[in-house]
Amino acid sequence: MNIGAIQNIGTNVYRNIRGAADTAIKTVNTALANSQSAKNLKNALPGAAICTGAFSLMSLLPNKKSDGSQKKLEKKSGNIAAAVFALTSFKTMFNTGEIKFKDALKKLKKLDYKDAQNILKTNKSNLILYALSIAGVKIATDVATKGLDFFVNEATGAKVLGED
Repeated sequence: MNIGAIQNIGTNVYRNIRGAADTAIKTVNTALANSQSAKNLKNALPGAAICTGAFSLMSLLPNKKSDGSQKKLEKKSGNIAAAVFALTSFKTMFNTGEIKFKDALKKLKKLDYKDAQNILKTNKSNLILYALSIAGVKIATDVATKGLDFFVNEATGAKVLGED
């Protein structure tokens, strides 16, 4: 394989990744531009903070291995927090005020495309922000759990593998 072919492969991979990233950023910005969806996300943030904080405290449980590393429950704290947040914030995130999904279908039947399209855009924006908030809770909980775990191991003087 010559250098030009390798360069072309690298350039194509970079362009594809860049295009996907640009599309994702544009989609998220469009979802955040919807005022109702942004308001719903803002209302769901306290629940996200509570789930993140509560489930990251699992690192304080006395169930560590002998070398101070995490056990299964601590490793799954991010997944558990994301699931609890998803269940508790569903109604908050999909609160569209007086706008209902059934209303969109009724407006489509009445050939009122503009109103129906606005309702469907709001629901799409809510779905995008809902998925992002769930992923954010999982990542934040995992990071907080690892951070607390580090401080717990330092305070208790847990041995690291390979130490005598």
